[in-house]
Amino acid sequence: MAVNSCGIRTALGSAVLGGLLVACSSCGPRENVFLDAEANPDRDLPLVTHPVFEHWNRFPKGSLSRSVRSSTAASEQVTTVRRLIAKQPGGVVIEHVVTSSGADKPTSETSQTFDIPSTFPLPDGMKLSQFELPALTAEEVGTETLTIAGIDFATTIYRWEESTEAGQMEIRYWKSVDVPGQMVKQVSKSPAGYEMTEVVTEVVVPAD
Repeated sequence: MAVNSCGIRTALGSAVLGGLLVACSSCGPRENVFLDAEANPDRDLPLVTHPVFEHWNRFPKGSLSRSVRSSTAASEQVTTVRRLIAKQPGGVVIEHVVTSSGADKPTSETSQTFDIPSTFPLPDGMKLSQFELPALTAEEVGTETLTIAGIDFATTIYRWEESTEAGQMEIRYWKSVDVPGQMVKQVSKSPAGYEMTEVVTEVVVPAD
């Protein structure tokens, strides 16, 4: 699975928000499996609760996490805000606002919304648990308590590798269900030894 500039992983023609798949127009190594399910609506595929919907639906509208990403290979800093902007029985809407800044280029901002249905047809040969992982080959390697703005969050650590033109990239991912979007920290190490680190610096959960 690839990771784009918003920290979204792509697979099955979908994107992953905080380690969970959501429907969008991305493509990935397994896109044909998911697209096959969508292209054959008459097939009797089981409808299951969408893990992304289930995660975000436990938070009130307006909940968000703010993360900062930096790299040892560049001076650019990227801030991403993941916010729950709408809730309804049939799904939720998540907004990503990405701000990039650096010494050698002007600040830029982009935004994207994701309509996440409450249910989706589970593709043949797949388990719902696979959609809850940050990557297909991710393995749980430990736990750690991380602190965000003075609040402790228990996290589960996952590790996997991704193939790039330069070789294998090692990725570690810290996940907490108590953080909107679930991603608390991610560290990607390139074959050349460069590191890209994304860390959540703020969590906002409004009172119901």
